[in-house]
Amino acid sequence: MTTTPMASVWNDMVLSGNLTTIGFPFPFELSVPNTHSSVAPAGIADLLVIKQQLVRYEGADVAHIENILKGEKKEREHTLRKQTEELTFRESETTTSEERELESTSRFEMSRETSETIKEDASLKAGLTISGKYGPVVEFSASAEGSVSRSKEEATKSAANFSQDVTERSANKITERVLERSSLKVTNEVIDKNIHGFDNVAGTGHVSGVYQWVNKVYQAQMFNYGVRMMYDFMVAEPAAFLISSLQNAHASAVELQKPVTFTLRPDQITETNYHGWIQLYGATDVQPPPEMYITKSLDFKAGGGESGADYNHSGQIAIDDGYKAIQGTVGLTGNVWEGNAVFDLVLGRRTHRMAAGLGVGSWTSTLDNETGSLPVALDSWKYSQVAIAVEVKCQRTDRALLKWRLETHARLTTAYKARLSEYEEKLSALEVQAGVAIRGRNPLLNMELMNEELKKHCISILTEQHFDLFNAIQTGAYNVPQLNLSENRAEGPYVRFFEQAFEWEQMTWLTYPYFWGRKSMWDERIAYEDVDPVFNQFLKAGYCRVVVPVRPGFEGAIDHFTLY
Repeated sequence: MTTTPMASVWNDMVLSGNLTTIGFPFPFELSVPNTHSSVAPAGIADLLVIKQQLVRYEGADVAHIENILKGEKKEREHTLRKQTEELTFRESETTTSEERELESTSRFEMSRETSETIKEDASLKAGLTISGKYGPVVEFSASAEGSVSRSKEEATKSAANFSQDVTERSANKITERVLERSSLKVTNEVIDKNIHGFDNVAGTGHVSGVYQWVNKVYQAQMFNYGVRMMYDFMVAEPAAFLISSLQNAHASAVELQKPVTFTLRPDQITETNYHGWIQLYGATDVQPPPEMYITKSLDFKAGGGESGADYNHSGQIAIDDGYKAIQGTVGLTGNVWEGNAVFDLVLGRRTHRMAAGLGVGSWTSTLDNETGSLPVALDSWKYSQVAIAVEVKCQRTDRALLKWRLETHARLTTAYKARLSEYEEKLSALEVQAGVAIRGRNPLLNMELMNEELKKHCISILTEQHFDLFNAIQTGAYNVPQLNLSENRAEGPYVRFFEQAFEWEQMTWLTYPYFWGRKSMWDERIAYEDVDPVFNQFLKAGYCRVVVPVRPGFEGAIDHFTLY
């Protein structure tokens, strides 16, 4: 199989007009660009190539003259020493005192006295006197008397005394003292000692040192490669992408930026600004602030006993460290044996009795900022079954927020010191290397770079695309880059055609001045300076004319591409 088209075959097809479409669809047409421009060949000419080689260096204009008189000595010594010492002292004291006193006195006295005296006195007297006399001998007398007396006395005395004294005293005192002393002494001593001098003390006369610019002298020879079809391209600002890339690389590799001094106090760290400081210093292991509110819960259910059974429960609801209980809600559902059934609740220092016979209900109450744990007690009477759900709303304490701020401040301080240390190390390394720095790049590498940029621009003009569809590498298992086989099959022939159809190695080009480019970039373009004069001219160019010869045998293929 021949991959290089023969010129005679293509010419015959063009002359005969036999440019029929291939009888099967071209695969992967969406994986590669299908656009093309209407660029026409500039003409046919002899390909003349000039090759040169360096012969020698010659002295040119005077760059500097240094005069040292007889008996004179000039010496310059530059010593740089850098030392850093940092001392940090921070003291934080928190005192919280809470005292609560509750006294309740209830007295109830009842005294009842009932005295009832019933006295009944009845007296009945009846008398009958009969006297008679019969004759001189018989004499009689009769007498009758009756008396009734009744007396009743009843006394009832009742006395009741009730006294209740409740005294509660709570004292809560929290004293927290955080004392942190951090002493950091960084001795970063960089001694850069440069001694440059001229000693003519022992000389017999005056000395004049003349520094000259050096010019290269080349020997050139011209070669004729025969007749070629030529394409002529005009490229605007050919070094635009190259300048952007070099600037970014220079900024990341050479230019150092000292980290912003960390002067933030712990009390200045907020939930909204700490993200910015993390990104600024690249801090790690910084925890997010604790949530403002959290919810704790408890549930209880019982039932299935006899009608006289009572159900009760007592326990503790654990409150997370750094939170306090501010509100509690109790939900009740159940079945009752009788209408006078009751349910009693105790939540912290709060108590409540559900309404008699209540089957479903709820109760919400504020709490007393309990920490650590919250006591819960439940008791039912005449309930056949009952289910209780307790929900406690907890709020973040000021102490928890202060703790988070101190921890975050410590981690940000550590990250800042690490970035500052890295900056100082890189700065020291650059200062040490400054004495042996070599400006510019190898001219041969610069030439390869310029030719590749021009080649890219010419292909973009010819195909009217910017290489956006080329993506034949994908991420495989274990994040290993690997070939996308379908993309590779489609892109391979496309790439091979444009690499082989032109003799890129014989490309010639000519730069035009900066003022043909964007006016907004004139100041930047004119200020470019590089030790390689050809590369410097390429960077400043506003336009570039590029002439590329077609490889023999590909003339018809390129014509077909641009036409169809």
